Amino acid sequence: MFTALGEVINGQTTDQEMTMFRNTLNKISRYVFSCKTMVFYDYSYDRFIPGYVPPQDGLIVRQLGPEDASALGEILRLQASKETLFEPAFGVADALDRLQQGEYCFVCEYGGNIVGYLWFCLTSKYIPEIQSTLVLEPREVYVYNAYVVPAFRGRDIVPRLYRVGRSLLADRGFK
Repeated sequence: MFTALGEVINGQTTDQEMTMFRNTLNKISRYVFSCKTMVFYDYSYDRFIPGYVPPQDGLIVRQLGPEDASALGEILRLQASKETLFEPAFGVADALDRLQQGEYCFVCEYGGNIVGYLWFCLTSKYIPEIQSTLVLEPREVYVYNAYVVPAFRGRDIVPRLYRVGRSLLADRGFK
């Protein structure tokens, strides 16, 4: 395989060999990207600038409340239909339970529709994908479950959601 890869890089392959190499690479990449992966990042809030995010381009960032159940249901249904690899790990009832347990969710709206969301947990959190509980130290925050509707990607929605959530929680003593 290494010799074949070297030949591909050096351009010393026939069209048939190149096609076979591409097909093999496609099969490998499909397998690799079909595996579900969870990545944890550890960031200090000190690296981010807190503050209010004014509406831009018609996008409004705000905190999710129980009254938003039907709007959240719409984006979760859209996410389930569009995302075949990472489908939503929760439903509207789960979201309402999260809010009741003291978690925060910030949403980005456009034209009255939720186009993105991001969750913040302030206590220990069970993570079903890895069948483990993440135990937070006092004043730590676990940020998880971000999603943006495909048509709105590339517009810095998650950083906006993060900045608003970070600002609110930093004001309450979380790091």
